[in-house]
Amino acid sequence: MNNSIRFKIALERSIFSAIAIIIFPLSFVSCDMITGVMNPHSTTTTSTTTTTSTTTTIPIVHATGAVWHDFDDYSPKPSMWTESSLSLLPPPSSIPGYGWAFDTHFSSSETIIVGFNTVNNGGYWQDGVWVSLGDFSVIPNGGSLNGPYCAVAASEIYFVGRKGTGEGGYFRNAAWHSLPTLPGTISVSPLGVVLVGSDLYISGNCFDERGMKHPCYWKNDSVHRLPVLADAKESSAGSIFIADGIIYSAGWHRIEGEIIEVGYWKNNTWIKMDRQTNQVDFETSSIAVSRGKVYLGISSQSLVSGGCGYFEDSFWNPLSMNDGKIPHLMSLSVFGSDVYVAGCYISDDFASALPGYWKNREWHEAVCPEEYPFGIVCSVSLK
Repeated sequence: MNNSIRFKIALERSIFSAIAIIIFPLSFVSCDMITGVMNPHSTTTTSTTTTTSTTTTIPIVHATGAVWHDFDDYSPKPSMWTESSLSLLPPPSSIPGYGWAFDTHFSSSETIIVGFNTVNNGGYWQDGVWVSLGDFSVIPNGGSLNGPYCAVAASEIYFVGRKGTGEGGYFRNAAWHSLPTLPGTISVSPLGVVLVGSDLYISGNCFDERGMKHPCYWKNDSVHRLPVLADAKESSAGSIFIADGIIYSAGWHRIEGEIIEVGYWKNNTWIKMDRQTNQVDFETSSIAVSRGKVYLGISSQSLVSGGCGYFEDSFWNPLSMNDGKIPHLMSLSVFGSDVYVAGCYISDDFASALPGYWKNREWHEAVCPEEYPFGIVCSVSLK
């Protein structure tokens, strides 16, 4: 098996068997070997710099993902980088160290990190302690993450995904809730969740008997269909974001062959994003809205060189190559005017994966220890 196939298998395993949530004061195995910082999902602050008359808060970057030894001996270690140190999270199963860490969520009293192990046991670390949700997994939408897969409010935690039986829905703390299907469909695939006040929004797709996707979203368990293009051969909804009462749903339409039209629904109106370059085999990742601007992450399903980046409204921001290495986007988050993109650089021979994140398109490497030279950052959060 060549390295390209091994990398894709590793990436699929990292995404196709997972659920992850994170909140945290770290009490994990520490490795003190990283340069650079990591990506945000919420705002609180931990370090301060004082001048004569003002105090400036400096948020700390936290990144989550996994590291592993090689593609022949694939055993990912769930990981979190905090500023200059790498922490290996406690194994989420009886299989020592096998697993991934995804979203990180901070509240005033705890840290939640969504994660999973490589045998489809999903759950989360709550202040460093693994809580299993059993045979449950987060559902990816191709080669990147959508999400967020978790929403936290007061004493309640919501997780979206699918049980091993194929039943789609969400956990509200430990209680399972199935989601209804659209008329004419038979199953659901929830891909993201947002809690706004007391309203729960979930994005995703319903599937008919032919396996065709029907993009939709749920508000408080009521399902709503999203309109698709008349000439679309296939359509999909992914990440969701709510701003000023408007529902933003990332998505794409397959127009002809492998030609993909990416964009998002603003409420029920489709808005196309034009990269004005190769439109083949690309998909939307995360969506965010900040200060009136819409940010949409774009990744490649087949690791096409130079294809990843993000839109700021209609302006395309490609991620550059790095000494022949290919950028791969896993998720996007925005804090104020700063755009954080989590992911990795893949060597041109697919022999390595270098974890890190981009802040406003500037690369920050998350250095791995010698025994785990490969890795991917799945998300970035600030605290």
